[in-house]
Amino acid sequence: MFVDKRRYAYEVKSGRIVVVVVVVVVVVVVVVVVVVVVVVVVVVVEVVVVVVVVVVVVVVVVVEVVVVVVVVVVVVVVVVVVVVVVVVVVEVIVTSWALYSKHEIITLMSAPDN
Repeated sequence: MFVDKRRYAYEVKSGRIVVVVVVVVVVVVVVVVVVVVVVVVVVVVEVVVVVVVVVVVVVVVVVEVVVVVVVVVVVVVVVVVVVVVVVVVVEVIVTSWALYSKHEIITLMSAPDN
């Protein structure tokens, strides 16, 4: 049996080239898939971070609004209590003065004339 060494060498060389091309294509595909997966993971992480930041900002704003409302309610209650106390004190003073004046008038009127 006769073997042509040149043809055999060409086929072996061609086979090696095909194997190298296949390996290069597989490596490129694997690298592309890894890059795509990394990009998708980074985008998902960024979206999660943005959602968490938005939720935190909303919670902070709600807490600030609640604090402002509580402060306003406390201030209104304090003002109302102060006004009520002032009104009661003034009423007591006026009533006491009126009763005292009436007593003085009654005392003067019932005094005997000399």
